[in-house]
Amino acid sequence: MRWWADKCIEWCFAVNEKNRFGDQMYLDFFHEKFEGVHDLEHLGGGVAPWNVSQYSFFEREGKIFLQERATGSKAPLVFYHFHSLSFFNKDVVHFADNMYCLPDTALVFVYKKYIRYTEQICRTYQLKEGIWRNECVFRDDDMDRLDHKKNYYQYSLFC
Repeated sequence: MRWWADKCIEWCFAVNEKNRFGDQMYLDFFHEKFEGVHDLEHLGGGVAPWNVSQYSFFEREGKIFLQERATGSKAPLVFYHFHSLSFFNKDVVHFADNMYCLPDTALVFVYKKYIRYTEQICRTYQLKEGIWRNECVFRDDDMDRLDHKKNYYQYSLFC
């Protein structure tokens, strides 16, 4: 970790240069530089806005699964990187940068569930100064009317 931290202090910008981009591309060298580090090969791990379009999602027995469009391979979703997910206020949620195309099934089975779970945690622990600044309740009719071709949603997602 010291090597990575030093590299980040030396250079860490959201600029794509050879062998570096922010703090992330340094991670590409971990398996070469350090013993015992391996690349994750599980289909359901490391899903993120930059690769989500290659999958469709579904739910079975309360668990989220993905299916790779090219091969038809299926796997449980292990973790999702909610890169650039932002709650601007009670009416505006930014799911991902506009350069990414989020499939409808990702919005329904990944993002919608995550937002609902986050809301539940905020209410359970009375985090009124959390992401929404006040107690909010989702309205299904608003969540279901989202324009899935945009990544900014300015509808009444929250009361």
